[in-house]
Amino acid sequence: MEMIKDYVSYKTRTLIREGNIICYGKPTDPVMLIMTVLTTKVVGGVEVSDQIFIQLQTTPANENGITVLKQTEKNGLFEALDIGTIWLDRELKKNQ
Repeated sequence: MEMIKDYVSYKTRTLIREGNIICYGKPTDPVMLIMTVLTTKVVGGVEVSDQIFIQLQTTPANENGITVLKQTEKNGLFEALDIGTIWLDRELKKNQ
């Protein structure tokens, strides 16, 4: 992960966290990944995300409003980003 203009990016997309909600992608794209941290656990004295609810959603930029296209739960941020990136890439290719 790297910092770009005060935001963290992962695989060239922006990650923004507000409380237990993590948004991944560009709000100007037709779809975006929304992840909700449901539970956390302590690993080596550090609190980390455990259960994460993932939704692939259309963005407010979409003419038809926000729609949930896919959703699932995963254990840990890595697994959530792994499946979420696949969903996001596939959906963005459809919209090109």
